[in-house]
Amino acid sequence: MALNDWYDGSKPNDYEVPWAYALVGLSVLLLMGSALGGIHGAVSTWAYQTALSTAKSENTRLKHRVARHDAVKAFLGNQAVNEEADIYGLLLSEIEVVERAAATEIARQPQVASMDVASTLLGNPKLQRQLTTMRKQAGTRRDLMAQLERGLAEAGFNTTIKLRQGEVIVHLAGSYFTRGSSRVTPRLQKNLNSVFTIYADHIFNHPNFKRNIAQIELVALGDKKENTLDMDLGYQRSRSIYRSIFDSKKTKFKNQKDLMKLIKVSRINYLDAQPSLQNKKDAAASLCQHYGCEDPKKIVLRVQFKESGDAHAKP
Repeated sequence: MALNDWYDGSKPNDYEVPWAYALVGLSVLLLMGSALGGIHGAVSTWAYQTALSTAKSENTRLKHRVARHDAVKAFLGNQAVNEEADIYGLLLSEIEVVERAAATEIARQPQVASMDVASTLLGNPKLQRQLTTMRKQAGTRRDLMAQLERGLAEAGFNTTIKLRQGEVIVHLAGSYFTRGSSRVTPRLQKNLNSVFTIYADHIFNHPNFKRNIAQIELVALGDKKENTLDMDLGYQRSRSIYRSIFDSKKTKFKNQKDLMKLIKVSRINYLDAQPSLQNKKDAAASLCQHYGCEDPKKIVLRVQFKESGDAHAKP
């Protein structure tokens, strides 16, 4: 399915503001009955002017939404949409970028016609470069995730890949921390050494990955606590893993110091799973769905890429 077909479902109805114009009609009826008294007439006139202003404002808002919609179609209309594929996540990000650029253009010229906005943006080289960079980042992320998944699988590790987030989730059920503890056991240490050695090999043996990565977040999951995860315990575990992996007296592997410069100890939070959720209970449920609260014996390595387009200058 092409974006033109998929995205059309979200297009607002141009000039269609039934509730606002209903207020105008009601106000007209009141105005016609203003003979009942001067005060009633003044109130009716005020109601009419207010309703008319509201209708015009709503109409303008919808026209601007149509303009943003048309700009997105002009930019991205030929792309395929597959909600099961990683391109879907990239497409949502691209739509957000184009709509934001269209909104900026509309703010600069409020009376600009819908297709004029699209035409202006199509001639915007900065926006074109930004979208090109996003697509290259998505390609780099996809290649890195695929190689890491394959390398870890060959070493016997079960993984879950969250492509849009850049996450490699490594399942360590047989050797994870004991409940309530953040102490790295010898068995866990052995598995962590293997995981980080593989991770470092894939990053630093591929110039494109090394050049494009800004930072890697290390997140260990805490135990299940009520309907979510114990985030404080998870953070303590992340710190313990970092100390054990980068203590050269305990373990050594190729590119250890280079990897240490990229790794940031982090913790999960409610916004990781679905940033749009404001309700803490719903966000906690989404977090559990994202990481799996029933089996939290996992570590997450989340890669973040450089935003500069210069990082992608070389193949």
